[in-house]
Amino acid sequence: MYGRRELSLLFMHGLGDSGESSPPRLSPADAADDAFSDRTGTNWAAMLQRQLAPALPSLQIIAPHAPVGSLTVARGQRMPMWFDILVEGSRERPDMQDRDGMEQTRLMVESIIKCETEQGRKCVLAGFSQGWSR
Repeated sequence: MYGRRELSLLFMHGLGDSGESSPPRLSPADAADDAFSDRTGTNWAAMLQRQLAPALPSLQIIAPHAPVGSLTVARGQRMPMWFDILVEGSRERPDMQDRDGMEQTRLMVESIIKCETEQGRKCVLAGFSQGWSR
């Protein structure tokens, strides 16, 4: 057992990906378990956990799943996404952004962070693709 969890890394996956290849909570002991590998045999969260565990033994990784929706810019293709992309270049067009989807994601992230901090944990938010914005 690695003791009390004091730090949570909330890692937001990219467009079309999911948190499935990274279980919502991993301990360093779980990271070595092949049962956590996805179909390709890789598991970025477990690898990250293994790399960080020596320096941060109280770390846990939280990798939530984005809801599946129809991606407008991809002619309605269904995939996991934190918010819809309505048109190419929508970052530069605030009038063409899925504000409701972004707001739902913001509320979900805030809820997770609140839950973690109420349990006395510090939180770090990270991600890539749709899991990150400037």
